[in-house]
Amino acid sequence: PQTGSSPPIDIAVRTTRADSEDSVHVQKTPPATYYAGSMAPSTMPKSSTTKQLMLKRAALTASASRLVIVLVGLPGRGKSFIARKLELFLNWRGARCKVFNVGRYRRNVAGNASADFFSSENKGAAESREKVASLALADMFTWLEEPMNRLGEVEDWAGVQDSVAVFDATNSTRSRREKIKLACNARKRHPVGLVFVESLCDDEGLLEDNFRLKVRNSPDFRGMTEEEAMRDLKIRVLNYEKVYETLDDDDSSYIK
Repeated sequence: PQTGSSPPIDIAVRTTRADSEDSVHVQKTPPATYYAGSMAPSTMPKSSTTKQLMLKRAALTASASRLVIVLVGLPGRGKSFIARKLELFLNWRGARCKVFNVGRYRRNVAGNASADFFSSENKGAAESREKVASLALADMFTWLEEPMNRLGEVEDWAGVQDSVAVFDATNSTRSRREKIKLACNARKRHPVGLVFVESLCDDEGLLEDNFRLKVRNSPDFRGMTEEEAMRDLKIRVLNYEKVYETLDDDDSSYIK
């Protein structure tokens, strides 16, 4: 990137409903590739009361040179889309940023699993999903600590480049998010900030477009016809919906 130049990405806010001013939705026209997209900064509200609430919320995120952004959402809600754009933008701004996509770890362990793999009633698959999430978390913390490890035993890491890890998975239950939170809080020597980002969408037309984009590009659906892949994906989504718990706790910093 060139100093002083604009970021090499399209920045635009697209909302689909007037009563959802805080929700940023993926554009309806599908991007050319699976991980392409656009994202935009939000506008600061004018209300002093709202500002006070935002400051109170901001205090929940520890001040640290390392930040973990945990994506939350059902399949087809644009999580990987958001993750890739965050990575591009933050790297352009000078931070170290890397996406840890749990789906890639899962494919290494279980291959291209069918919808049944994502059922909460499939205990063996549930254990495998937890295993791959733990593998991704371990790699994420190793990556976050690399700059500190290179410096060795010093007391001041003020000059260390900021590092941002994006943990890209459904993270659809409170228990999974609590495990991530505890793992971050355990890093006492090198504190880690934590923010959850939940992507929500109930626009059926937009979801249909997103699903088709996913089945055409995701390795999970190789060897299937498009209609077979769509059926499999929709069953997968239903399995997640049975156990899905939206962000609603007050002890974490989050964006919906």
